[in-house]
Amino acid sequence: MGEEPTPMRVIETSLYSIYRVIKLTPLRSFSFNPGQNVELELGQKICSDCGTKTLSIASSPTEDYIMLATIDRDSRFKKALGMLKPGDEINVWGPYGHFTFDEKAEEIMMIFHSIGVTPIRSMIIYSADKNIRSRILAIHIDEREDYLFKEDLVRASRINNNIRVIWRKSLPSTDELRSFISDMKSPIFYASGPPERVREIITLLKGLGIKIRKETLRIESFSGY
Repeated sequence: MGEEPTPMRVIETSLYSIYRVIKLTPLRSFSFNPGQNVELELGQKICSDCGTKTLSIASSPTEDYIMLATIDRDSRFKKALGMLKPGDEINVWGPYGHFTFDEKAEEIMMIFHSIGVTPIRSMIIYSADKNIRSRILAIHIDEREDYLFKEDLVRASRINNNIRVIWRKSLPSTDELRSFISDMKSPIFYASGPPERVREIITLLKGLGIKIRKETLRIESFSGY
């Protein structure tokens, strides 16, 4: 990959509904921007032929650990993740990605589906901890109503009253979304989740007349999660 990985030690792993959450502590300096991702390698001792997996960082740079999350599927890599124990060491490359928080934006609209919450959590916790003045409206879609990290986002919205989070089982209609942003002048839009869900979000935004360009819409698709 062209650079040295950062070794990290497992603090804990947990299972929340269909989601596997891993907390790590870097064994040397590691910095990143809210919303970025990493390449995770489990290593020879844990899974010699698992290769690497891209995972978004769910923790904020303001927190003293690195947190990752994924859907707990029946793949070799995911099974190996489930076998991690506190004290195990793994390698992390990165950070990578441009799906990052824009602190200078006055208004931000985030729409994300299921596992798409991972980079969004990083951004919202960062915004709360840093008391960022950007006005944020976040909509978490999950048909199962599992809402990973819901307690964290509720807490963040109480710390920083510029943050508002809405939880829904389905995408809002064009009219509903228009009413949500009726008092926003020119928000930046973030869309994240599985590819088919991101496409649905983009279609919804197009219905509002949103021009799809990098200045107005930032996208993160979670293939293979």
